[in-house]
Order: sequence, then structure tokens, then C-alpha cells
Amino acid sequence: MEQETGLFPPPLCKGDTIAVISPAFRPNALLPDHLARGQQFLIDQGYQVRIIYTPIDDLDFGAQVQQRCDEIHEAFRDPAVTAIICTVGGAESHELLPMLDYPLIRSNPKIFVGFSDITSLHCGIFTQTGLRTFYGPMVIDPFGGSGTPNSFTIKAFFDVVTASGQQAGGPLPIAAECDVVTGVFDDPPESDVASTMKPNPG
Repeated sequence: MEQETGLFPPPLCKGDTIAVISPAFRPNALLPDHLARGQQFLIDQGYQVRIIYTPIDDLDFGAQVQQRCDEIHEAFRDPAVTAIICTVGGAESHELLPMLDYPLIRSNPKIFVGFSDITSLHCGIFTQTGLRTFYGPMVIDPFGGSGTPNSFTIKAFFDVVTASGQQAGGPLPIAAECDVVTGVFDDPPESDVASTMKPNPG
């Protein structure tokens, strides 16, 4: 649905499929337990999960970039996928911007989620397609990291991406507290120690 403020994706509904991609840093082989925990978290929320990933270590630089683009394109092209959530950020997402198929993305609007280095993709996708994307939680951080995901983050995220009506999006609440940032991968992913919180100054 297109409005003056941009192109909005359809909302996420229970039973829908979430595609998981790694367009920047590739943690799939390095952090399999964290990835599995994040995948199980999404399944427990009532969604199907499709991990789109092909190892690229043996490819040259150009082929690696193309493979990461292909995975994004595959997620947007798949009619069964409603939302796309990145595993983690990194430092390489900007490499994809010249090679993304923006007409494909615009023709298949989906919820696209990530933060940190994924910001490059948010900016590129929005400026080239008008699609409203979501700066939000990722599969490994926080859903698959050590500790228990922040309940405020979980509720606020799903309230927005599952908004009633024909499009995702809506007002965002302000958290009274925020996580104290620690090494998200320092502890085993099965650790359920609650996150340390501090007052949110705004």
C-alpha cells in the first residue's frame, strides 16, 4: 500500500514465514547455537522461519557481494515470506548498495528488519524504493544472544510489525529503561540471565 509517506509492507501474521539473512557479517557457521536459539525464539512466537544462507568463503570479493545480494533478492522474491530479519550487523552492508535489484524490492514490499550496520541497507532501500523498513531487533542480537531478550523490545517490535490493518507500522512507545550493553556473545546462548537495565534518559 503506497501513501504520501512511502511504501508500507503488509503486516506479519501468526503462521507467516520470516526469512533470516546475513547481508553483512556472516555469523551462521561461527555462532550456530546463537542462530538456532534466535530461530527457535521466532518459532515459539508462532512463525515459520526460513534461513537463506550459502557459504561464501571460497568466492572472490565480487562473487561474495553478489551472493549476499542474491540472498536478499531471494527473500524479497519468495511469495511465502512476509518479513526479513537480519542475523547481525557488521561492517560490509554498504558493499551491496550498487548491486541491489531495487525494482524487485519495490515490487515485493516486505518487512525488513535490522540495526547497526544494516542502516546502510535501510537508507538504500528507502531512498531507491520508498519502502518503509524497520530499525529493530535481529535474530542473533537480541533474540539469540545470551540472556533473556528484553520484554519491552519484544512487545514493541511485534506490536509494530503485526499492526492491524493492511500495513505494518505505527506509533512507537518510549522505554523507561534500556539494556546495559555487554558482550552479547560472551556467554553461552542457553544462558537465561536477565539483561542488566538502566534508566533511559530519552
